[in-house]
Amino acid sequence: MASDTIWLDVSESDTTAALRYAVVIEWSTQDDAFVVSVPDFPEIHTHGASREEATTMANEVIALTLATARKTGRTVPPATFSVLHSSGPASDVGAARRTA
Repeated sequence: MASDTIWLDVSESDTTAALRYAVVIEWSTQDDAFVVSVPDFPEIHTHGASREEATTMANEVIALTLATARKTGRTVPPATFSVLHSSGPASDVGAARRTA
């Protein structure tokens, strides 16, 4: 049986680029874990037992997604989602922090 596994080399560039993407981390009582979504990559979801673990997992899955795109020639969306540059209650929090 042939394997369809693609082995990826995640570069330092992939890891660094992954940090430019915003992540949303929410506690899920149903999953008993911190669940992560990536607004610029709607297909990406991961989780962790703590916020720190969820953040690590998010950075890893984004870096893997970028490495896959590089290997397969797929275009990836630019990192555009930002609470700091939007309007609404969440952006007010960012503004309050900057003026404090």
